[in-house]
Amino acid sequence: MPSPHPQPIGTLFKVLDVPAAELGKYPNLVADLSQGVVDVALIRGVFSTATMDTVLGRINRGEHGLVVSPQSTADVEAPQVTLFGQGITPNDVDRRPRNESQAAYHAHAEEFSALCRELFAGVEDYETRIDSLFSSISGGAKSAVPRDNLGRLFTPSTIRRLSPGAEMNLHVGNYFLSTPAYKYLQPQLCPHDQLSFFLPIDPPQAGGEIEVFELEFNDPRMPKRPTGDVVAATVEASMRFESYGPGKGDMFLFNGGRFYHRVDWVVGPRPRWTIGGFVSLSKDFKTVFHWS
Repeated sequence: MPSPHPQPIGTLFKVLDVPAAELGKYPNLVADLSQGVVDVALIRGVFSTATMDTVLGRINRGEHGLVVSPQSTADVEAPQVTLFGQGITPNDVDRRPRNESQAAYHAHAEEFSALCRELFAGVEDYETRIDSLFSSISGGAKSAVPRDNLGRLFTPSTIRRLSPGAEMNLHVGNYFLSTPAYKYLQPQLCPHDQLSFFLPIDPPQAGGEIEVFELEFNDPRMPKRPTGDVVAATVEASMRFESYGPGKGDMFLFNGGRFYHRVDWVVGPRPRWTIGGFVSLSKDFKTVFHWS
């Protein structure tokens, strides 16, 4: 069952709720989100319901070919977050030496685009649509997936399944900028916050909303353990948040680098399926990168 939290206030964040067809009015939305002019953007109807239903059917029939990456336990049937594709952020299952894990990440990244294109075949092509959207809200910057110093591609996006009875723990995106996986990526990025985005392929029957908390990265109010880790239970019990449930095919784009956030427990028989990753302008502001 969902854990008890204070009720959302509804006025914590600067929110833009806009149809995808009207994004031309917001040509600098990525910069605005990165600099705190806007905190959260709900972009409605980026993909049609029919497109997402087609993709979901192919996933459920096993017609995807993507590496399956459980995040908490090797038992893929256990309630947890499971990535389809390999993500850049660390998990509790992959215990390989860092160089081996990083090489595997880039190898799977190279295959993701082709497999994703097959998933979306005959409907709206995912990467074409995402590239067009990000370029349109980045002052005309070219949308691209970054590469490391050896020319190896980062993963463009990942598909995430959040099982019934599972949650996504409290976390914040800027933390990952200092992790080893970002060694060659972070220097390419502008000195603003890393953004996060996702699109529901299929929302659950209930629960699974993203909760964005008022607590910020390096906030002096952050309750810490002696190890330096945030005490999530204290944050969730005492700090205000807003809860968002974007619909199938909508994009949720927000300053996940700055604000701590979590995904609430999934209730009911259906998993929560999403596709997405991270966004940042390049250091010279000529490219808008997305990766996962």
